[in-house]
This record gives sequence, C-alpha cells and structure tokens, in this order.
Amino acid sequence: MEDKYQKIIDDENKRLNERIAKIERDHKRVIRRIYISAIIIIVVTIYFCLIA
Repeated sequence: MEDKYQKIIDDENKRLNERIAKIERDHKRVIRRIYISAIIIIVVTIYFCLIA
C-alpha cells in the first residue's frame, strides 16, 4: 500500500520538477530579451543624442 502512495508522490514530484524547469527556462529567456531591449534602447538614445 505504501509503495502505491510512494509511486504517486514520486510521479507528482517528477511532474512538478519538469514544470519548474520549464518556468526557469522561460524566465531566462525573458530576462535575456529584457537585457537585449535595454541595450538597444540605450544605443539608439545615444545615437540620436549625438546626431542632435
């Protein structure tokens, strides 16, 4: 009986770990996009300041 419950718990832990890994990958992707966007904004701002 305990083996049955342990298997259910293990399956649930595995599923949750997969979801956490997916969220972490998405988080890293979003952070990377934010950094790239910030760099582009800074470069464009500096470019227009030098022209004006």
